[in-house]
Amino acid sequence: MCAILKHFRTGFKSYTRNFGTLILATLIIFTTLFSFILLGFLAGTGDVEQSLAGSYYLLFSGNTEDMELISEIFEFMNPSGLGILFIFFLLGSLITIFLQAGLWGVCLKGLAKKADMKVFFNTIKERGISYLIANLLIWLILIAIIIPMLIITTIIVMIAFPTLPVDSSVLMLIYLTPIMLISPFFILIIPGVILGKRISESIEQGFSLGKENYNELLLLLLIVYSFSLISFIPFIGTILVYLLNPLGILIICSYYLEKTGKSGKEESITKPVNMLEKRIVSPLIKPKTQVKKIAIKKNH
Repeated sequence: MCAILKHFRTGFKSYTRNFGTLILATLIIFTTLFSFILLGFLAGTGDVEQSLAGSYYLLFSGNTEDMELISEIFEFMNPSGLGILFIFFLLGSLITIFLQAGLWGVCLKGLAKKADMKVFFNTIKERGISYLIANLLIWLILIAIIIPMLIITTIIVMIAFPTLPVDSSVLMLIYLTPIMLISPFFILIIPGVILGKRISESIEQGFSLGKENYNELLLLLLIVYSFSLISFIPFIGTILVYLLNPLGILIICSYYLEKTGKSGKEESITKPVNMLEKRIVSPLIKPKTQVKKIAIKKNH
């Protein structure tokens, strides 16, 4: 537990040091998603007021179980309008994922020293496509694993809890549990991709790190994901989740850097695997000559 808290302290310290850059990067990402959703509603309805209301409900309501609210969002849209909205939402989501590469770059750099928006845009330029492809591959793998798990879970629930309401929070927790249990195998894939590793290499490394540090990672992720519970607070909850998202990324990146030898004791530090990784994490890595000097000083 103390080892995990160390990463939370490191993440929070970096979060406060890079607050302006992190919030600006987050604002760019959120504004992009909001703009595409708004454009989707406008293209589907042609009504500005209804489009603003629909965009607000989708992003800020924080209550996806309210069927009356969902009906209110879509009652003014015909099937073709819904199709247009879906296309815009899909496109906006893909571009948003593409931009998120920059946020991960800022977080990795921010753990070493203060990062600026140049890191954000350079990471997008150099690793945006790889980050997007990696995310799509991860989701495909997750879907292939999760669907059988959900089918099995549904059968168990129907047998063990036949009277459990469909909208029950307990039922939601039951379905989220299998997803949570496999998360440690996937969460450390992304930092490797951002640092310039091949996608296949990052996936292999992520699985290996997840297997080796499963219990610790599971506990860390449970704490990080608990931040998202505030999203159920209407309007302000969504904003707070976006504000706290960089903190969660910083914590995960701090854990990744330690487990891959990019931080911690000097004798465990290794060279960067490529120029991109060297540029991002070099402040965390002491040259061999410097390490030797430190060792000599200690001996004397």
